[in-house]
Amino acid sequence: MTADVTMRDALAVARVEELRGVGLDGACYLTEAGGASAEIWRLEPTAIDAAARRRLRALAQLSHPNLVRIAELSLDEPRPTLRLAEGRHEWEALASIGDLRAALGGLAGALAAAHKLDVVHGALGPAAVGVDAEGQPVLDLTRLRVRPGQPPPLAPELAQGATPSAAADVWALGHMLAALPGADAL
Repeated sequence: MTADVTMRDALAVARVEELRGVGLDGACYLTEAGGASAEIWRLEPTAIDAAARRRLRALAQLSHPNLVRIAELSLDEPRPTLRLAEGRHEWEALASIGDLRAALGGLAGALAAAHKLDVVHGALGPAAVGVDAEGQPVLDLTRLRVRPGQPPPLAPELAQGATPSAAADVWALGHMLAALPGADAL
């Protein structure tokens, strides 16, 4: 898909390859058009409040090798939509990365880049961490809300009702990575 193709055009001509997931914030589809694949999120309008709009706009400006990149964002349509950069993001594959120390550094760098723009996830969980098509660890901060049945690891202060913070995101990332096989060797 090229930059001059609008989101509406992309959705009209894209072939849906598979439904990738459904959450409180919408549904994600893997699509293919013109030989290029992309993940497209059709968001629930009720999931897009002013804070979510600010967060998604900030994330669309970020470019980090360990961050899932938003290639296109359309929040003004009847059903808000975002298209992630080309490629598939296999969430379960993180445990297969050989160098967990490098993975941790890359993911921490991606989180720091988001925090510099005041983007706090607040419910960072395993579904937000994965490996991209090139085998690089990536952090996906585009999910707006936690899915039922998949509670994220909560920093102690969040479990007590505190406001989500950058420190809580860092705690959650460390907690998740510490649970990976081989993490005890770090």
